[in-house]
Amino acid sequence: MLSVSECRRYLSQAGIGRVAASVGARPAIYTVSFVLEDEHLLFRVAQCSVLRRAVNGSVVAFSADHFDEDDEDGWTVMVRGIGEEVSDEALAVSLRSLPLRSHSEAPERDCFVKVSLTQMSGARSHWPHVGGAEGTGADLGSRRRLLV
Repeated sequence: MLSVSECRRYLSQAGIGRVAASVGARPAIYTVSFVLEDEHLLFRVAQCSVLRRAVNGSVVAFSADHFDEDDEDGWTVMVRGIGEEVSDEALAVSLRSLPLRSHSEAPERDCFVKVSLTQMSGARSHWPHVGGAEGTGADLGSRRRLLV
């Protein structure tokens, strides 16, 4: 298991993660660009996107990870919390200077969502190569073993 400070350190290095939310009572996962700012994780969403409607005021899960094929070693961090759209326009203007990529056709109208870092956990992982033909789906189960 990772400590809270390790989780923060790894998250600060990642930049890309996934947000899981409920859309029409079904789970959906979206890839987002994100940053850590004080006690929050922040990401950018298009103003009229399904993601914006799904996360604002709702419980969300967020995950980021990294795996190094050479070292056969990696980490994963998960954050759970309430998605909250940044409603302070002055703060939203300042957030536009952050290195957050936009998927929208009108990035100047994007919104920002924050999720508190109060529920955060993570783990290191090790998936050694155990044989089988390199790169085939048949050996994936034997090649990847999660050791936490």
